[in-house]
Amino acid sequence: MFYFHDRFDMLLGMDHLKTIKAQIDFANNKIITPKTEIEINYLDLVKSEQPALNQPSQKIAPRAFSQIKVPVKNMKNGEGVIPYFKQGSLEIPECLVKVENGECYLGILNTDVKEITLTVKEPLPVEIIEFSEPPSKTPNLNLYDSRKYQLDLNKIRTDHMNAEERHKILNLVKEYKDVFHCDGNILSCTDKVSHQIRTTDEIPVYTRNYRYPEALKGEIDNQIKDMLAQGIIRPSSSPWNSPLWIVPKKLDHSNIQKYRIVIDYRSLNQKTISDKYPLPNITELLDQLGRSMYFSCLDLKSGFHQIPMHPDSIEKTAFSTGNGHYEMLRMPMGTKNSPATFQRLMDNVLRGLQ
Repeated sequence: MFYFHDRFDMLLGMDHLKTIKAQIDFANNKIITPKTEIEINYLDLVKSEQPALNQPSQKIAPRAFSQIKVPVKNMKNGEGVIPYFKQGSLEIPECLVKVENGECYLGILNTDVKEITLTVKEPLPVEIIEFSEPPSKTPNLNLYDSRKYQLDLNKIRTDHMNAEERHKILNLVKEYKDVFHCDGNILSCTDKVSHQIRTTDEIPVYTRNYRYPEALKGEIDNQIKDMLAQGIIRPSSSPWNSPLWIVPKKLDHSNIQKYRIVIDYRSLNQKTISDKYPLPNITELLDQLGRSMYFSCLDLKSGFHQIPMHPDSIEKTAFSTGNGHYEMLRMPMGTKNSPATFQRLMDNVLRGLQ
């Protein structure tokens, strides 16, 4: 259910009025079209049919998710859904709420680095929902998730920890299990930044493909299929081309040899305009560690692939295999300014937390 306004049914834009060849006659208070005339009734918007809200101002901490109490309309008591709302750096996610005496509690996110004082000036719309009793025999919908989650816990190496440390780390993983990427999950991406490749000219760079070992062609095909399914790449007809290669990864705790597809963007990088964004100095980072004894290492799952490509630069990332021509929809490794784009995202995400 969508609530446009309490006192109006719709909003007619200038593009629609031009389409129907409407004329506004202010002298006679009419809208005239070739087929009809509509009388204009002016309303005093200053006078509100609803009583003024006496809501106290609420402070929303920077970079924080807070609970606030707000008035709602069209419901006195019950349960309903508040639709997604965004204004400036404040966001209210779509959420299920319990309304009591025309008010409810909901979560609000402040993405700014400064504290914001919020004053609710009018009630929020709520979508009324009706609950039905579930069937008597309901399958365990959490069975698959619990098995997958248990598998993830088994992968955590805690043999070097004592019982208290192990308990704390496992509880932490349980609390934030939704942020971990499990095998088979679709890799999401951010909307805070995109990677753009600005070149000195638009003449396509084309480099012939390398010959790679026949024994690894199956591995390359499998990784290409996975990236297509993940939405990381797509088939391409771009005139640009950079050669592909495959290299062995460093052995992890499983001792299973894995491989990484890499693309040689050196020819593209030669005509790429540098992004002069400051990168952290390793020496300064080591100095900041001081006398710390415990260190946490957070590794993003294919971190570069969680950043989308700018639409104007997608064709420049094209590469080929023996089975087709493809282009990147996510930021690849090896392009000249990829580290700068990634650092820009990290600075934005961690601003106020460093």
